[in-house]
Amino acid sequence: EKLFVRILNGGDVEPMSGAYIVDDTGNINLPFLGLTKVSGKLLVDLQTQIEQELIIKKIYLNTIVAHVARTQLN
Repeated sequence: EKLFVRILNGGDVEPMSGAYIVDDTGNINLPFLGLTKVSGKLLVDLQTQIEQELIIKKIYLNTIVAHVARTQLN
């Protein structure tokens, strides 16, 4: 499985946005956040988790929005 993660910061798309392959243990490896468990989670819950982790770790100080979608493996 592959997930597309888009991070918007003040309307700008952040460089960490992109497609991430879900590994055999159900994780994706996100810049700044490292391994993030995605298996068994609803996309809306994953979006909230990513937003909160980026704020808690002070990666972004402004309001951010995360969008997560499933995409095809190529």
